[in-house]
Amino acid sequence: MVAYPFPRIIGLFRSLFDSELKLLSARRTPDAVIAYTEAAESAKVEVMIAGTGNATHLAVIGAPIPTENLRGLDSLLSIVQMPKGIPVATITIGGAENAALLAVSILSLKYPKQRQKLLAFRAEQTRASLEGTPMVPPG
Repeated sequence: MVAYPFPRIIGLFRSLFDSELKLLSARRTPDAVIAYTEAAESAKVEVMIAGTGNATHLAVIGAPIPTENLRGLDSLLSIVQMPKGIPVATITIGGAENAALLAVSILSLKYPKQRQKLLAFRAEQTRASLEGTPMVPPG
């Protein structure tokens, strides 16, 4: 079972953005994935994070999932080899928190009032890094 740490980050910014966590498998439930992505625009979805353990072509932000055989290289390649015209922002293998932070960063450009909490989060990251202490999310 793969742990998805990005809900922790989305939770920190819950007051800023509506978010939905929907776990669908393009391999096991392809019809549900197609229906969800087709409805995304009319549902006003602004950013989508797709964790991929194998090939998927639905990501806006690709979060490669570490896999057993190739340690996530297969996931990474399935995202970064998208054809022209299908841009996908890609983060590190196993870096789902960064995918969530990228989504928050993108949305904060549209919602300038909410950007303050993101800036406080970044300042706390910097402080914790400089002091070598665990990060305490601003809140």
